[in-house]
Amino acid sequence: RSLETARRGIDWALAHTTDLRGDRLAFTGDTGATALLIAAMVEHRRLDGDARYDRELAALGRFVAGAVTPDGAVVATWDLGADRGVMGSRSPFFTGEVLLALVRLHATFPDGGWDDAARRVRDYVATRRDDEERRLPPVSDHWSAYALAELASWPGGGGLDAAALSYARRQAGVFGVQARYESQRRTRGIVRWTRGP
Repeated sequence: RSLETARRGIDWALAHTTDLRGDRLAFTGDTGATALLIAAMVEHRRLDGDARYDRELAALGRFVAGAVTPDGAVVATWDLGADRGVMGSRSPFFTGEVLLALVRLHATFPDGGWDDAARRVRDYVATRRDDEERRLPPVSDHWSAYALAELASWPGGGGLDAAALSYARRQAGVFGVQARYESQRRTRGIVRWTRGP
C-alpha cells in the first residue's frame, strides 16, 4: 500500500519543480533537495518497476549534474530565476546527496552519461572536499557512504577505486567515534554502568 502513497508524494514534488533551460527540472533552489528527490524516485522505480517518471528523472538528473563543477565540487544553492549556481555555495551534505543521486541514475540508466559527473564528485569527496571546504572535523557524510555502497555494484564495475576505499575506511572511523560519543550521552540505561554520564 505504501507504493501508492509514494506515487502521490512524487506527483506532489514534481508539481513543485521549476523548469529550466536545457530540459532540466529543479526541486527548490537547493541542489541537495533535488538530489534526494532523484534518490527516492529511483528507489520507487526499483520497487515497482514503473518507468512512468523516467523523463522527469532525466530532467532532474541534468539539473544536479549541471551543479557539479569541473573539479567535482557541488554548487549547493541555485538561483532559479537567473538559472545559475550561487558560486562558492557549499553544503556539508549536498555533495554526498548529489553523489548518491548520480550513482543511482547511472545504475538505472547506464547509457545516460551519469557516470562522468558521479566519478568527479566521488573523487572530490574522497580526496579534497574536507580540505578545500575547510571541514574540521571531517564530515560524517552518510549520503556519500550510501553512494559508495552502490558504487561497489555499478554495472560493469569500476565504481570504487583506491581513493574511494580509503575514504570509506575514514568515514567508518568518523562514524565509530560519533556513535561512541552519542551512546555515552545518556544518564540512564546500560551507559550508567559502563561509562557514566
